[in-house]
Amino acid sequence: MPVNNRKNPFVLAPALTLVVLVLLLFFRLFDAQSAIAQIFMRGVLASLAFFIPLAVYLALRGHALPQILPLFGMRAQAWRLSLAALVSLILWDSLFRYGILRAALPAGHLSLYGLSVPYPETLAEAVLAVFFVALLPAILEESVFRGALFYEYRFLDPIWTVVISALLSACLGTSFPAFFALFYRALCFALVRYLTGSLAGAIAVHAGYAVFSLFLEKYFALSAIAEESLPLYRLVLTVALGVSAFFFFHHAEGCLRARRDEPAPATLSGARRQLARFDCLTAPPLALFAVVFLIAAIVRLLL
Repeated sequence: MPVNNRKNPFVLAPALTLVVLVLLLFFRLFDAQSAIAQIFMRGVLASLAFFIPLAVYLALRGHALPQILPLFGMRAQAWRLSLAALVSLILWDSLFRYGILRAALPAGHLSLYGLSVPYPETLAEAVLAVFFVALLPAILEESVFRGALFYEYRFLDPIWTVVISALLSACLGTSFPAFFALFYRALCFALVRYLTGSLAGAIAVHAGYAVFSLFLEKYFALSAIAEESLPLYRLVLTVALGVSAFFFFHHAEGCLRARRDEPAPATLSGARRQLARFDCLTAPPLALFAVVFLIAAIVRLLL
């Protein structure tokens, strides 16, 4: 009987995300007392959880650095698409969480990959939060999930790459209640990355949304707290969301048209594409990643 020596080509991507997840879970064991120390430490630890495996990965794939981290060449329309995506994400998140689900008001802390971070109250805390909670994690997370993972899954259909990238990054919060919210945010970042062909737009949207969460989200939550104003709140956000979504799809079409003369990405066809999808879903590190996520999410839910 012939022996099948074919190797799974999609091992490195889930292995990279597995290391990130394990490091994030480990770093949750560390705590600090003051708000400034918490913001600094949480941001640094979260960044290290991405930077360490990313640095090793780039050392292995260094020859393909421009393809892994495409940061340049963003056209004006791509930036307008990124802005429309950011506004749409903020409006949808506010409408869904506070206008539909009526989620509980923030309790003075936000979550950074499951790490509790206090809302900034002083100028020093605000400056630290913008850099360590918004900008740095956005750069590193997008480099991993919309950079390295997009490169590793480049032979799959674009929709597969976008969805898998979003699903894996949504698991980093290790929270069943927050999974859907984390998934559609990551899906937005991945769509911007795909439509613009650059990491810069995804980083900008990610960092912009984090700044919104730090400083403005509480005002959207307070606007929905009064029962008599809730219908107006829903109406205003729904109309604004529709307008922003129109501009998003308009600029998405423009971005795709602007890129139509670029060389088509290498893809597989026929039975080889089906086999690639099977390999993607059966990579051993992906199964281990799912097990670690489920255990951590269940423990967090019970505690």
